This record gives sequence, structure tokens and C-alpha cells, in this order.
Amino acid sequence: MMKISVIINNYNYGRYLRQCLESALNQTHPFDEVILVDDGSTDDSRSIAANYSAQITIINQENGGQASAMNTGFQGSSSDLILFLDADDFLHPSAAEQIMQAWQPAYAKMQFRLTQVDEQSRTTGELPSPGQRLPASDVREQLLTQGRYGSMPTSANVFSRQALERIMPIPERGYRTSADLFLSILITRHGEIGALEQALGSYRVHSQNCFHTGALITLDHRQLTNRVQSHLRRSELLAQENAREGRQPTSLPLVSIPGWIDRMIAHRLGLDEQTGDNATMTQLSNGLHQTINSRYPNKPLYRLCGALMRLVLQHFPLAAIRLLGSLERRVPYQWKSNLLQRAGIQF
Repeated sequence: MMKISVIINNYNYGRYLRQCLESALNQTHPFDEVILVDDGSTDDSRSIAANYSAQITIINQENGGQASAMNTGFQGSSSDLILFLDADDFLHPSAAEQIMQAWQPAYAKMQFRLTQVDEQSRTTGELPSPGQRLPASDVREQLLTQGRYGSMPTSANVFSRQALERIMPIPERGYRTSADLFLSILITRHGEIGALEQALGSYRVHSQNCFHTGALITLDHRQLTNRVQSHLRRSELLAQENAREGRQPTSLPLVSIPGWIDRMIAHRLGLDEQTGDNATMTQLSNGLHQTINSRYPNKPLYRLCGALMRLVLQHFPLAAIRLLGSLERRVPYQWKSNLLQRAGIQF
């Protein structure tokens, strides 16, 4: 009979850790292993974890980032199926049971839906949006031709150990955050992607995360830089995967529309590693233009809006930030002030 492990990676999420651990331990089908990797937390995480030492495996390490924690947890596990769980998220009681019932031998990965909750665990939405189905089966062609396939956040994926052994360890340099990006792309080499249309866990949106909400929520210098780096890593991985199969990735929209927008804002405000020159800004603007045209070839209104956004982003970045902020219902005014203050710009 197959075994299943949950590997929890934690860094300074003590305020959420107890709920996460309780959710992993109180399953209708118990996990065969519950492994907590604490990545050098400086809050009360380790004292909270110590209360569960008789029920879980605790691995404490110096801070090395998300990839390092996931690598450590995987090395310490032995089950056939592996679920990586972020410590600020939590599972629903029947998660392990439903995973075991739905798993198929052909799968390299299976993903499931998530409810979206706030800092107080109040439900605020669903991932993906209601009515939008999860991708399934062989998604590699879609990934290589379109640049993405709708992979879910870390906590909504369960992996075949056999497949993980062929792609891990995750490179720790460059993947201190968004380590799931590496897994979600490379795992498509080694089997089908399964989909469970039930919400088996909850994804928490709070001031320290912003990668899977599609929103510029309380962004500061570090978070926007992380987002830009994540988009760049995706581009590099997809280029490598296309080259691996003898494809030319020149026409592939390697970066999403939000990715281009993030990169243009970061570049214009001096938050990336570039020099802020106009030539780079023009290249980013052209990239956004090409991506919009390839995604919406038969929607002239979308393309017109995209052209206007390009002009605003390129020449009036502060106005762009105001506009993007106004489009998000839950974005507080403070995020704009913080972002610009860190960039040395008075708002």
C-alpha cells in the first residue's frame, strides 16, 4: 500500500504554525510521516513545534530559504507520495484520504483546489476562481508553447516520489522563494498531472505573501524584487526546457502579463539589477506588447488597453502604480507609500 508524507517548511510563521500542524495531524487518513523543517526561525516557532515532538519529525536548520527547507524535508522522508505544505497554510481534514483515493500510477503530480483565507482564517475566495477547472493529463505541450499550465501554489500539490527523485534537489541559489516554480515546470517531464476539483486545503493571503493572488498587495522593495526574480527564473527554466526538446523559444511568451508589469515598475523605480536605461525599458515594453497580442489576437479592445498601459508604465510609472492600486479592492493605500518610499521617491 502506498504511503504519504507531508513536509512542512516554516520560517517565522509561528502565529500560523499550530493551525498548520493540527491540520496535518488530524486527518481522516493519517499521514505516514509529518515532517517539519524549521528554516532558522527567530520567532516562537521552535517552542511551538517542540510541543508536537512526540507526533512529528522536527528538523531544525540554519536559514537557507524555501528550496533548502524542501530539499532537507525530502531527504528526510520515505513515502511514495509527498505533499509540501507551507506553514502559513493548512489542510482540510479529508485531504490525505481524498488524495490516496484519487491518485493514479501515471501521475507525476496531482493538484487540488484551495480556499483562500485571510490572516484570521476567514474565507475570502477560492483558487482557482469558481468555474475555472484545473488543468489535467499531459500539460507539457501547453507549458512549452504557452509558458504556463495553471499550476497551483505549493500547498495544493502532491508529488510522486519517483518523479521527484529525478528532478531534486532544487537549486538553492536563486530559489530562496518560489521553489515550487522549479518543481511545477520540471515535473511535467515525468508523467501526467492529475486534478482534484475539491478544495483540500486553505491558502492564506497576508502581508508577507503575494505570488499567487494576482494582486499587488502590500508590496515593498523585497517582495517586488522577489516577484521579478520569480518571473525571470520562470523564463530561464522554460527556455531550458524548450532547448532540451530541440525547440526554439523565441516566439514563446515566457513571461506573463503581470510579470511584464512587475518588471517594468521595478525597473522604472530602480528596484531591479539593471541600470534603469531607456533601452531596457523599451525591451520590457515590447515584451508586454508581444505577450498581449499573442494572448488576445482577436480582441482589439484588450490590445488597445494594453497599449495604453504600456505607455503609462513606460513614461508615467507613478500614475501606473496609482491605477493598479485603485483596481484592487483590498489594497491599502499604505502599500503604494511604502513601495515608493523604499525606492527613494516621494509620493
